[in-house]
Amino acid sequence: MVVHRPLERVEIDWTPVDILLVDPKTFKPKKPWLVYAIDKYSDHPLGFFVTFDPINAKAVKQCLLHCLMPKTYIKDLYPMVENEWSAFGKPELLVFDNSKVNDSLDVLDACQQLGIETMFCPVDSGYLKASIERHFGILNTKVFHSLKGTTFSNVFERGRYDSEGKAYLTMQSFIYICHLAMVDMIAFDINVSKRATRRDLWIRGLQENPEINLAVSRTKAELKMILMSGIDYRKLSNKGIVIQNEHYTSPELMKLRYQLITDGKEKRKLRVRYDLADIRSIYVYNEYERRYIEAFNKNLQEKGFQIGLPVHFSDLEWDSKLIAEAKNSRDRRLFGRANRKIRIIQGKDKKKFIRYKNVNNNEIERLKEENEELPVYHGISTEGISHVQLGTPEAADTIQLIKEEHQEVIEKKQKKKSNSGKKRNSSKQTVSEIEDSTYISSSFEIDIDDLPDWEIKYRGV
Repeated sequence: MVVHRPLERVEIDWTPVDILLVDPKTFKPKKPWLVYAIDKYSDHPLGFFVTFDPINAKAVKQCLLHCLMPKTYIKDLYPMVENEWSAFGKPELLVFDNSKVNDSLDVLDACQQLGIETMFCPVDSGYLKASIERHFGILNTKVFHSLKGTTFSNVFERGRYDSEGKAYLTMQSFIYICHLAMVDMIAFDINVSKRATRRDLWIRGLQENPEINLAVSRTKAELKMILMSGIDYRKLSNKGIVIQNEHYTSPELMKLRYQLITDGKEKRKLRVRYDLADIRSIYVYNEYERRYIEAFNKNLQEKGFQIGLPVHFSDLEWDSKLIAEAKNSRDRRLFGRANRKIRIIQGKDKKKFIRYKNVNNNEIERLKEENEELPVYHGISTEGISHVQLGTPEAADTIQLIKEEHQEVIEKKQKKKSNSGKKRNSSKQTVSEIEDSTYISSSFEIDIDDLPDWEIKYRGV
């Protein structure tokens, strides 16, 4: 197949990569899928997408989005990459194999909106897209087979190598490695038949064909809306939109929520779009203005994500699984038991207070007539908890002693009890009984004569 200019023909395909990465869903080693596209004229890589999920129209659209967009992010996100990724643009013809995924209405509709022609190779006709097949071999043999956790091409090459035991690379790191391989290695590899590097062939082709316009007749936001494969419907709460246990919000999104509440539509689910290759932000459809609102996640950095790099959707799935496991591992009955005990404590205090209040109401006049001290509701304040824990007096120079009542005081109280018992129902308590029940005995014995001349307070005398 002879081509005469860049972007005249672009080949796209996918394959399982010869390496095991840590799958965030299971925490076990798993092979990722690589969707890859190259320019037939220069043999230069145009874009790629990596996923653990089976390939579908979403993955193909993500790769196409990467092909169309300029790779201006390289220096900021991947500083160890030494060169620029110069190849990008809208293909004139996009060549697929004969797969149901490629023939889906979703992929065809996206290509039609962008003005891209499509071609589907017949079955068993790999020679029609030999360039992309050769690139898969180059990536595996020159890059992926040298990584920890590689499975090699077959069991004979693998031998006794423990691929699963060596697998610890994450998706984010693997994508970084792919950028290094495609920009600094493959793009600068020599094309023997044309006696030039792939990058030089791309630049020379653009210079010889000045009519080629790399700029796409769509804005970046429009391209994302057409090709972003993540789509869902979510309710908008006061915390924003929830995707994989993560909250996305923005001031503009909160204005939309206020408008929905005003119109009585707060329970309506909104359409949400997001990029599977970078989930740091999402887009929520505003039905009033007929456009998408961008919302951001501000908690990713606190959770340890490298927000300077694109956060893959699988990374969010991994974090969501950790949260789910933490919730499932807790004792759900513990909260129920604690709430039941709280109700028991409240019930006991309620009964105690009512009983004490009734005693006050019945005896308040008698106590005033006899010039006796009015009863006080006793309890332990938070200031005294530390002293209870330590078993010590309240202060070094103040010791409170609860002495035994003198015999005459005891006899007087007993006489009052016998007289008042005849007038009251046996189920009610007297003030004296309650006062007696609130006394706290000392946990240690002290000889008063041995104490120095501190300020000593006596109770019960």
